[in-house]
Amino acid sequence: MGREELSALLAAVGVLDALYLTLYKLGWVGSVVCVTGEGCAIVQSSPYAEFLGLPTALWGLLFYGLFLVLALIRVEQEHPPRWLNRLLWGLALWGLLFSTYLTGVEVFVLRAICTWCVVSWIIVILLFGLETLGIRRGADQGGGPKRAVAF
Repeated sequence: MGREELSALLAAVGVLDALYLTLYKLGWVGSVVCVTGEGCAIVQSSPYAEFLGLPTALWGLLFYGLFLVLALIRVEQEHPPRWLNRLLWGLALWGLLFSTYLTGVEVFVLRAICTWCVVSWIIVILLFGLETLGIRRGADQGGGPKRAVAF
């Protein structure tokens, strides 16, 4: 399995993770199973569980869904365009920043850890790492100057 396929697989797992939390937040799943006890319920009932009037988990579902669709498009192409790789890298960066912010809120403000949120944070860290490696390799293979990020 290559980097592109692994990114798609991670995004699919992220979709499932965010879908579960979205269904819980919308009341379609009665309780949330959490390794940290009540941590998930505390986080999901906090004001931070909504962003711009929508459940934060729904934003995560939209993020992972978009990432998955774009990653699958890339997998199907023999030579994906550079803009697609850059877009996926940018999405991964945005996801990393937002998820890191929310994880910080969990730890330092709410003092509660949601297992599902941490899983999402780890997924987005891995996505960002994979996409950064892809950008670096693309710069190296392009024959141009070697830089950390080729823009």
